[in-house]
Amino acid sequence: MQEEGRHIIFHVNWVAYNQAKLPYAGRPHYVFKRGLAMWLQALSRLKTALRIKGTAEQDNFTMNAHAQFGDISPRQFVELCLRENEKRLAPYDPRLLRPQLVPSIARALLPTLPKA
Repeated sequence: MQEEGRHIIFHVNWVAYNQAKLPYAGRPHYVFKRGLAMWLQALSRLKTALRIKGTAEQDNFTMNAHAQFGDISPRQFVELCLRENEKRLAPYDPRLLRPQLVPSIARALLPTLPKA
């Protein structure tokens, strides 16, 4: 898991470095391409989720992995993810950039999730 944290830190900083190297006129295009890539990735994940939901396979890890968490609410799951994100990225130099988009979305959604 720590290797994933290192990979995430590297990727976030690599993208920022590449953007900083560009002339100002080229940055909007780069940001647009990044946004488009994230949007297409989100659509791909949604399609996968919908396709998996429709299958009746009993050995499908994605659909059965929730049992490994025990009885956990969506709110508890998001809180756990945020805590683990902080814990896994904490050992790295604080000057390095951290992911912002998904943790921000998760924090914004937390108040809407039921406490139980």
